[in-house]
Amino acid sequence: LLVGYTLLGVIAYNRAERALFEQIQDNAKNIAHCAATNVDGEVLAQIQVGDEGSDNYQVIIDELALFRDGTNLEYIYTLRHMGGEEFIFVVDADTEEPAAIGDICEITDGLAQAQAEGVTTADEEPFEDEWGTHISAYSPIFVGEEIVGVVGVDFSATWIDEQMASLRNLILLISLGGYVVILILTSLLIARFKKSM
Repeated sequence: LLVGYTLLGVIAYNRAERALFEQIQDNAKNIAHCAATNVDGEVLAQIQVGDEGSDNYQVIIDELALFRDGTNLEYIYTLRHMGGEEFIFVVDADTEEPAAIGDICEITDGLAQAQAEGVTTADEEPFEDEWGTHISAYSPIFVGEEIVGVVGVDFSATWIDEQMASLRNLILLISLGGYVVILILTSLLIARFKKSM
């Protein structure tokens, strides 16, 4: 029974963690796709290094701000593929420290797939950079059939850690309660058998 309780707790924890991660992945992909559909690709394609504050830049900021302010994502931004494995930031909607146009973005498997295949994707593992640990999703921005950019969205992985810590504590509490009940029942059974013997 003790082994069974332990295994049950471990399995429940692992399944809950995976389900929570997949739920956030799906949410991130949906938001990235909607944002990419909302971004004016022709305007984005015209933005060049040094255009911060221009009318075109502000148009894209306003389009991204709808999702930044209306959801619980951490960051939303647009990227441009420069060839090979190089991507640069174009418009970053962060209100505190936005990346400048032309800043290099670290490439991930999800970002490379979104650019190469023209599909909405999410990274399979949380991604860690200087701004923290995130679950990231990417969706291409089209003008006709040409990909002119990619929308990236980041959700904080810290939230998952907090939820899983709460779940872990709950599982431990339930398991300890189960252990106590098992020990009491076992003690009563042993006492009864000893008395009858």
